This record gives sequence, C-alpha cells and structure tokens, in this order.
Amino acid sequence: MKKRIIAVLVFCLFIPSLSFAAKVYLKDGKMVEGNILSKTSYYVVIQVGPIPQKYYLAQVDRIEEDKPVEKLTDKIDTSGLGNISTEKAKLILMLLEANGTKASLDKNIDQALKTAPAQANQLRQLFNAEEIMKAYVPIFAKYYSEEDLKTIVQFYQSPAGKRMIEVTPSIIEETLKVSVEYFQKKATSLDGLMK
Repeated sequence: MKKRIIAVLVFCLFIPSLSFAAKVYLKDGKMVEGNILSKTSYYVVIQVGPIPQKYYLAQVDRIEEDKPVEKLTDKIDTSGLGNISTEKAKLILMLLEANGTKASLDKNIDQALKTAPAQANQLRQLFNAEEIMKAYVPIFAKYYSEEDLKTIVQFYQSPAGKRMIEVTPSIIEETLKVSVEYFQKKATSLDGLMK
C-alpha cells in the first residue's frame, strides 16, 4: 500500500497545475483558481497551471483575490548548493516560478495527498515542494548560464512568453492530431503495398 501511495504521489508531482492566488467566479457557474497575471477594464488573465486563460469581465461574476503569494526566492535558502552562486540560484527559482513549475508542484502534492487522506500528515512532511525545487537548482545550473537564465525569465514574464505558455497546449494537441493522422495514412498505404 505504501509503495502504491508513493508511486501515485511521484506521478502526480509531474502533472501540470497551479497554486491558488485568486478565485474567479464565472457567470456560467464555473470557478477558476489561479494567479492573476493581468487585469484590465475589459478582461482578466489568470494562470491555471502553466496556461494563462483570458476571461472577459462580461463572463465574470466576481473575483476573490487571496493574499499575495510569497516568492520562491524568499522561501528557499540557496546556501549549500556547492559552487552555484546565490544570484544564479535565485534566477533558477525565478524561472521555476515564471514557468509554473513551482505552482504545479504545490497543487499536485495537494492533489496527491488527497488520494491517501489517512496518511496526509505524514506524507506532507515527507513531500516538501521547496526541498524539491532546491534539488532542481543544480540541474538547471548545469545547463544554463546566469545570462541565459535572465533572458529566459524575462521571456516568460513578457507578453510573448505568456502567450507561448497560453497557446502551447493547443499547438501540442493539434500537432499530435496531425501526426497521428499522417502515420495512419502511411500505415494504410503500407498495408496496400504489402498485399
């Protein structure tokens, strides 16, 4: 049973989703939870997992904003990371926040804990998102320079970066569909040639 719970928790850690900084109640009765990225007199953009979603205020019944989310760079001690500078470690943590990794991990840990409510307290102590994020730092440090990280973080925080995050799931879905159709056609042609 313990191995099964741990396997479910580990699996759920890598499924994208989001921590909650606001609740947007829509007029159709739905409620969306996420971080508000921008709000104008016409619309609100809320990040749900790694995906920003735009809702026009005509669709919105009300918005309940939570307290500001504490930044990852304020929560994680970046000492004890060997030869990784504090600046580089903080840039990596900023990247993990900007691209939705930290928020996804928090949400997925919470969802995974719901699968084993009787052991939730013990498992909550065992699975700590900040420890996991700190363990990611050396991996990112190995592949990116400080200059790379600054550029990547700036990109994710830019309108184009937010747009990329917003449309990537649709692009993946559509390209996967085209690929499957392509290979199905080719498999049919191959069957005809083999006969």
